[in-house]
Amino acid sequence: FFQPNDYRDVFSNYVYRQTGRELTINGEVRFGLGWGADGRLQIQIAAERLKLFNRAYLPDGPIVTAGWLELEIRLWPLLNGHWSIANAVVERPQINLVRLANGRSNWEDLALLGLLPVDHVQGYGGRLTWTDRLPEQTVTLTGIDWQVKPVSEGKTADIEVTFRTPSSVVGRPLSVRLAARIPRARDAGAIFPFQRLAADIAGSGLVATVQLLDGTIDLTGGLFGAATSEFTLAVPGAEARFQSQDLEYRLDQGVVRMAGLSGEGYVGRLAPLFSAATAQFDLVHGAFEIPVLDVRWLGNQAVLDLKGRTLYGEPRIQGRIRASELKLEKILQWSGLEWEKPVGSPPAILSVSAQFMADSEGVSIDKLDLSIDEHHVNGRVRLDLRPEPAWSFDLRSEHLYLRPSARILAPDGSPVALLLSLPLGFPGKVDARGSLDIGELRVGDLTARRVEAKVHSVGRLLAVSPLTAQFYDGEARVELVLDRQKEAPVLLVQAILTGFDPGGVVRDLTQMDVMSGQANVSMDLAVTQPGGPDPVNRAIGVAQAELNNAGLHGAALNGLIRVLRGAGAVMPDLIMVAPESSATVVIDKGVARNTDLRISGPGLWADGQGKVSLKDQTIDYLLTIGLESAKGSSKEQEPRVVDRFLPLRLSGPLASPRLTIDVAELIRRKIETEVTGLQPQRTEPATDSRSVRFQRRLRQQMQRALLELEP
Repeated sequence: FFQPNDYRDVFSNYVYRQTGRELTINGEVRFGLGWGADGRLQIQIAAERLKLFNRAYLPDGPIVTAGWLELEIRLWPLLNGHWSIANAVVERPQINLVRLANGRSNWEDLALLGLLPVDHVQGYGGRLTWTDRLPEQTVTLTGIDWQVKPVSEGKTADIEVTFRTPSSVVGRPLSVRLAARIPRARDAGAIFPFQRLAADIAGSGLVATVQLLDGTIDLTGGLFGAATSEFTLAVPGAEARFQSQDLEYRLDQGVVRMAGLSGEGYVGRLAPLFSAATAQFDLVHGAFEIPVLDVRWLGNQAVLDLKGRTLYGEPRIQGRIRASELKLEKILQWSGLEWEKPVGSPPAILSVSAQFMADSEGVSIDKLDLSIDEHHVNGRVRLDLRPEPAWSFDLRSEHLYLRPSARILAPDGSPVALLLSLPLGFPGKVDARGSLDIGELRVGDLTARRVEAKVHSVGRLLAVSPLTAQFYDGEARVELVLDRQKEAPVLLVQAILTGFDPGGVVRDLTQMDVMSGQANVSMDLAVTQPGGPDPVNRAIGVAQAELNNAGLHGAALNGLIRVLRGAGAVMPDLIMVAPESSATVVIDKGVARNTDLRISGPGLWADGQGKVSLKDQTIDYLLTIGLESAKGSSKEQEPRVVDRFLPLRLSGPLASPRLTIDVAELIRRKIETEVTGLQPQRTEPATDSRSVRFQRRLRQQMQRALLELEP
């Protein structure tokens, strides 16, 4: 009787003669005869536990094993010496692909599947292992199901494959579905042209699609190419679509090369367009390189040189960026930042070049060269992400100009202000440390040189401490803290200026050379909600000033002296007026008030009191000037009396105040002199009781804030 199991060796010998590969059947073999779906007589063969081994020069072991195989072979073509398989079913196949260190592989053995004259193929529960001895890497695909269907009268075939990849491939497990349409030609050998090859990829937080058109798969040469390719990629917060005009992959190199790339992306609210002449992706090492990537966004253009690794291990990207003529106003509007652009001023243009590197640990920017109009800044910036986000930076500028703003800390287009605002906008607890070095800093009409500052922030607390500078031949030291821990942010400022020339300050502010001397100033200030409108209305503070060896330029006083002494008076170029002077200013609710101005000098004294409205930028100040002379003697010990005095009132807009004689005060003093018969005396300075209280409270706040920033 007929025993199918006796034909195991017959099948094995036939396969070896045809392919040069050994086949073993370790399970049951079954035969049957029946009618197929096309109404033709068929032989049905089934076998279990099959193994097809590698060629001799490859490692011992099977290239394919299968738990079960079924074939439906048409009888009449077989009787005529031809194979015609109507249907094939493979269950639980295990495919083992390998590439040796010398570059040899068994990839081309997959071509055997294409040589089989099978109309319809189905596979279930498969597994594929790819062992690459070059990078010592093993990848396993599981859950492989596939199906091959003939179309167009058998001239082409539709192939569909689904499988799962482990997390070691791209950092997360993926489900993949492949679909292809391939022409069927018996003389094609190991070369398979395809019309369309598509892939749908899904995983945790990732969705991607690939479509390749008009390509070729050469299993013998290990070459894969497509004339046109299209890709989409979506991860949380980002999406990209791009295409290329030429794609090539070589198995021996493990490198994908693309040409003519173009596409668009979405990263949050960022929607750039990009293009590149060439790109290269090294699948062996999980690396990529794009020599020239052109990016366009909001009418701006930047060129990047990118390379890095993304597939295996920790991702890393590095390169260089170059961009010029970027429109700053559009970038700030997009980012939601307000910008106090002067009316009628030309658009601000930004240029930048830098080297950068980004990985899971953080982002670093080196050799930064940033320019906005006449501003120029260079240095480095780094953001560390682990264990907590932390900024560090070192920035330098030879010359920097900050336009005065009605809003404290409002963006004004300066590169330093933009960079320093980054830690403030970062959510959560952020640590930032850095330094600033500015050769010349101009704020409005005032100038400071050799400005050096240390910046430190933790969470919503930022300190610039200390900031030192040369200020008009003197020294300045400033401590600044921005506390945003409460609902209403508070800006604290403590400044000490010593030995500076107030005449230079007045000259730069008013374009008038009226005085010289040395001054010392200390200031303590607090502003609530400094970024809001009219912050001066929420400011409190105390400023104390001392003026030593002050000299008034005679040309500026000639008009005043003529009033005091007569029309013929002419003053020398410089008059030493005030060896010692002092004043205290209290700032409260948008008003700066002074009650104790005292100026004393040989032959002249002056007292003053009044206020400046910081919100309205107006002044109302009474200055009483008296000229003294020694009564009956020129000796310094003799008492001095007032020859003449003049009360002056300074009022009106702060930028162009009006100086007038206070007639009412003048009449009052005249009457007082005539009634008492005594010469006018200096009034005792009034002390503002708030000055001591404000100063003590503000210095305690500053001390607590700086202590909170200490590690």
